[in-house]
Amino acid sequence: MSCYSKEKMDRNDQNNLCKSHSVRSDRELYRICPSKLSKRELEDLYFSLLENNIELKRTINGQQDKIRGLSTKVQRMNATQKNLQNKEVKDCCIGTKAIINEQKESITELKRANQRMADRIQMLNMRLCSAKQFFKKPAQPSTSRCLRCAANGGTCTPKKHNCLDKANEPAVMKVSTSTQVDERSITMKAAQTETSEDEIKEPSGQTCDENKCRSLMEELKLKIVHLQDELFTVHEEYASRITRLEGEVCDVRRENTRVTAQRKASEHELHNLLQRNTEILATCRNTHSRCAELAAQLSIERRKVAELETQLKASNMSDKVNKTIEDHLTTRNVSHVLFNVATDIQCALCMVVQGKLSRTW
Repeated sequence: MSCYSKEKMDRNDQNNLCKSHSVRSDRELYRICPSKLSKRELEDLYFSLLENNIELKRTINGQQDKIRGLSTKVQRMNATQKNLQNKEVKDCCIGTKAIINEQKESITELKRANQRMADRIQMLNMRLCSAKQFFKKPAQPSTSRCLRCAANGGTCTPKKHNCLDKANEPAVMKVSTSTQVDERSITMKAAQTETSEDEIKEPSGQTCDENKCRSLMEELKLKIVHLQDELFTVHEEYASRITRLEGEVCDVRRENTRVTAQRKASEHELHNLLQRNTEILATCRNTHSRCAELAAQLSIERRKVAELETQLKASNMSDKVNKTIEDHLTTRNVSHVLFNVATDIQCALCMVVQGKLSRTW
């Protein structure tokens, strides 16, 4: 009755479970009637059910402990994985941002240098064009130059002037090559200041000199070649930096894909663990309901055993009473038979005595 009172206090789902279990137990579990079993068999059945219940409780406790341990392990794994992912993302973001900022600064510097070089090349091209135009004109400034030298007291002739020009050409080439070597170590601003100073120092009268024009043309050509080489090297450095940055970006993307794949795998494993935990909980609930049903069945069987014991005691008492009555009746019948026999013997003796007396008389 206590089991039924508890079942009334439970929910409707548990009532339905108990009803289904009662139907199932009537159909499957115990096909032998308990009234046909002996007391020893009922005790064995009770102890087996008790041991089964204890084992089920132990398994339930062990499974619950395993579930707790697995849940804590999963939580720790999630926390560590989140921390690692956040740290990796932060480090990656900081590193990539720093690299991008450095590359942006280098790109801006290279653009400025390229612009300065382009401006200088444009200026040199303009000067070269002006020198070419001057070289195409007739060589009147040379005669004026020679006359001017003669007026100053110099005894130079056109032939001697030409010889001096021929002798000065290798010196001019050496000076131009030396200036080319020196300009590689000088910055763009120093080169601009030097060209501006050369333009300021050049007098208006010296622009008519052929040798000066030739030397300037050669120097400008060498400077143009040097600037083209520098521009080519700058472009190569820029291309190498771009390729290096692209490789780093590919590495970062590859690392990101690896981390995302690892995260998906861990999430899948976590989902499988949660599903397994739900299955274990379902089995635990089923075993708990089975234990409750077995306890109810055991209480019913105990009640039946008690009823059978009372019936057995009543039958034993009735058997004893019947035996006493039978014994009493048997003793009474024997005494009655003996009394009849004694009376018959007495009657016979009396008749014998009377016969003897009649003979004597």
